[in-house]
Amino acid sequence: MDNFHILLEMNNPLLETDAAEEAGLLEQLKSQICDNVGMYAQKYDEEFAAYLPKFVTAVWKLLVTTGNQPKYDLVGSPRVSFSTKKFISLPSFAYSL
Repeated sequence: MDNFHILLEMNNPLLETDAAEEAGLLEQLKSQICDNVGMYAQKYDEEFAAYLPKFVTAVWKLLVTTGNQPKYDLVGSPRVSFSTKKFISLPSFAYSL
């Protein structure tokens, strides 16, 4: 999980694309990490509870700092459901509110 978190917060201009329409490798990587972490969080909610705060913060930061170009659609809109449906439905998250 720590490696996923590091990759989620990583910014490398060499992995970004200049095209406004096409998602680059970095956007695809972050999108896949969000999917993987979301599935893990749903299946292993108790084990994931320790990682919950830093992943919620990282995904929120990603959503806030992502531009509105079409290439970010892969990262943006599906990640909103990641942060709301997958985490807020976790029992451990409900207790922390």
